This record gives sequence, C-alpha cells and structure tokens, in this order.
Amino acid sequence: MPTIYVSRNGNSNNLKLRDSQNHNPGNDQLTTNVLPDDTVTWELDPQGSNLDSLVSVTKTTSGDPSFDSKSIDLLQGNPTINNGVLTGKVIKLSPGKGKYESYKIGFKITSSGPILYDDPKLQMDA
Repeated sequence: MPTIYVSRNGNSNNLKLRDSQNHNPGNDQLTTNVLPDDTVTWELDPQGSNLDSLVSVTKTTSGDPSFDSKSIDLLQGNPTINNGVLTGKVIKLSPGKGKYESYKIGFKITSSGPILYDDPKLQMDA
C-alpha cells in the first residue's frame, strides 16, 4: 500500500514528491507503482512540506492541460480526504503491467491562497 509524500519544491508553486517505494526524484516527476486492490495514500511530507494543506486528488480529463490520452483509470473514482490525508483505492483487476493513470493533486501553499495543481502518475506493477 504505497504512500505518496507531498511537499513544496523550494519557494515555487510546484510540488516535490516522494513515495514509500523509495522513489524520490527531487521534483514532481513521480511515478508510483501500484498493485490491484491497493490503497494509495497522499499526505503532507512528515520530513517537512512547506504547504498548508492537500485539497484533492482527481483524475485528469480531456479538458485538463495535463491530460494524457494514453492514461487509463487505475483508481476506483477520486480519492477521499479525511483529516488532511487523501486515500484512494486501485481497481481490483489489472489492465496489464505498465498501464498508468495521470491525475492531479490539489494543494494550498497558504490557507487563504488559491488551490494549485500538479500532476504525477500511478503505474500498474502487475
């Protein structure tokens, strides 16, 4: 069950992401591997996030600039938020190893600031 740790990349409006699978690109170019029926968690990085809050994790659609037409649905709907932690469930049947889903993380740098978005990927590992 992978966890994705979310923090701010310096003083920019971009995220720095790492995960519990030891992927740590030092920027927002993270691809996390998932298995069928996994639960994926997104939370502020306990090593320091420099963010106010996580707001949402949503699937990208053809109207989004980050939309990737090769992306498929690996999540059973959009993740839910509870006490600032987002949780999503991976589909039960694998569509094939290497298939991936593009999604976007909504976050706030300050409590009164706008919601900003960034777009990593989930990739099926089985």
